[in-house]
Amino acid sequence: MKKSTILAFLLALATILGACGGPVATTPATVPGTAPATSPATADTGRYEGLGKQDFDGREFIIAGANEACFQYAENGSVIQQAYYEAYMNVEEELNCVITIATDAGDIYQAAQPSLMAGDYYADVFAPAFFWSGYFIENSYAEDLNQFVQLQLDQPWWEDAATEMSTFNGKTYAIKGALNPSIDRHWVVFFNKAMIENLGLTSPYEHVRNNTWTWDTFETYMRKATFDVDGDNYMSADDSYGWGGPFSDSAFVMWMSAGQPVFEVAEDGTSARLAMGDAKSGDIARRIRSMMFDSGYVYDLKDGESWVVSFEEQFPNDRCLFTFEHLEYANYTYWVEMTSDFGIVPVPKYDANQEKYSTYLDHYPSVLLIPRGLENPEDSAVLLEALAQECYRTTYPNIVDNYKDNLFRDEESAEMLDLILDDTGRYFELSTLFGWSSGGVYGAGVVLLANVCIFNGADFSAEYEQNAEATQLAADELLAKLNNLS
Repeated sequence: MKKSTILAFLLALATILGACGGPVATTPATVPGTAPATSPATADTGRYEGLGKQDFDGREFIIAGANEACFQYAENGSVIQQAYYEAYMNVEEELNCVITIATDAGDIYQAAQPSLMAGDYYADVFAPAFFWSGYFIENSYAEDLNQFVQLQLDQPWWEDAATEMSTFNGKTYAIKGALNPSIDRHWVVFFNKAMIENLGLTSPYEHVRNNTWTWDTFETYMRKATFDVDGDNYMSADDSYGWGGPFSDSAFVMWMSAGQPVFEVAEDGTSARLAMGDAKSGDIARRIRSMMFDSGYVYDLKDGESWVVSFEEQFPNDRCLFTFEHLEYANYTYWVEMTSDFGIVPVPKYDANQEKYSTYLDHYPSVLLIPRGLENPEDSAVLLEALAQECYRTTYPNIVDNYKDNLFRDEESAEMLDLILDDTGRYFELSTLFGWSSGGVYGAGVVLLANVCIFNGADFSAEYEQNAEATQLAADELLAKLNNLS
């Protein structure tokens, strides 16, 4: 089976314009994209499967670049922070070590590069955002994690999709799991339940269950929700609209939802084929352009206005039916206080023939790397494996339950969350790893497809033909470099 990815075109589009109550759970929930746990064959006398009893004699481990919320644990903080705190304390006690979280403002790669170039120690683990991790990988500063038997990457506390996306020529450089699940960064559709009822529309939940939650259904609903409320023949912010939110990101997420790759990357990561030359890609670009700009379903911002008008005014006040955002917006102040209820569903499929809903996990979530040059890099592997297992048992199920029990407005949203996390094609794309680090891929000309075709309405096929050769060459050069990393 090939792993497919959206390459630089879509990352460029996203960059151009831009946890709480409930008891700590103890029953593990499966991390997205993984199989159920199996017992390692090796006898184990320690707390963590497959690691045996480890004692680091009070040694300090530094995790650098750890800016994501999952690393910001605190005793007596929120329930989520407390759960992470207890997880880290359990690992420190079991391994007899001290874990120091080093949050770095800005670009962690730039901060660490002088030490890495000199072969000096900087940290035992790096936890950069996805979009910084490519710098470490393509410049040979990240270890091949497959060499460490301590890392049980086939177990459910590690995510398969992230592992596959960062594996090249049999070497895996970045991983993600229960330690840093980034649940809050999943893009979903929020819908206004009062508007659905007032318009006499079938609930999107039913469409998801019946495999009819498609672009056609989505567009039909937007059309029915768009009308002149006050009858003055002028569509203002006070009228009703089908869709609102951050335009560039929404277009990006829509493309991802169609399950259409820009590049098909071979399963072993040794090659990538440009796959945008078909009729479907052109139709995707045309339809996104139509729904977002040509149809009138989205409020046309006036001078001085920002897309936040849809978040702060329209959606909470029953004047915007749909909006795309990260799952964490379930706790957005304006929505928490809104009178009408909201629900969540996956971003719709392109059509009913699409096998799974395709959920985008954007370029900000962290990944975990072990830097090259450490005296005993296997110690870092032990630390990461212990943290992943510990968080799988405690913090991960607690985060999921917090959404279901405290942040959602209905049981159906909890049902949809299970679908989004466990049954969808979750995208970790190659351009997220290398779009900002490899100038060739980022600047290959695919950027024009986003700017010209979706935002300016130019002909997709013509732009593709003009840029395809340079784009394929850039990908070939990148993959050749990755395949030859020492």
